[in-house]
Amino acid sequence: MLFSTEMLNAWRLGAIACLCLVFSLAGLAKLRTRESFIHSVEILTGLPRTYCVFIATWLPKLELFLGLVLLLPIFTLPVAIILSVLVAFFLLVTLRVYRQTNSSCGCFGDFVAEKQGV
Repeated sequence: MLFSTEMLNAWRLGAIACLCLVFSLAGLAKLRTRESFIHSVEILTGLPRTYCVFIATWLPKLELFLGLVLLLPIFTLPVAIILSVLVAFFLLVTLRVYRQTNSSCGCFGDFVAEKQGV
């Protein structure tokens, strides 16, 4: 056997911990800089402000909640499915930001923009 069960379990736990950390930090950063995130959503989606406020209010809370629930051994599959959909959405946002090089995606609030000078 190429990989032992213990080794695979360690990799699995490490991956879960990384996902938990990334989604929790992203949710917290967006909650900290809510107005900036609303502005990012408006620029990237072109939706009316009411929808952008709704997205900017609930998406960070959802990310934080799912990141923390991922640590629990229950509901792993539903949480993984929802996080997969969010990752696919974030990839689309990243592609849009890549094409519009003068804007920030707001994925981690203003934290990345402050540190990188964007």
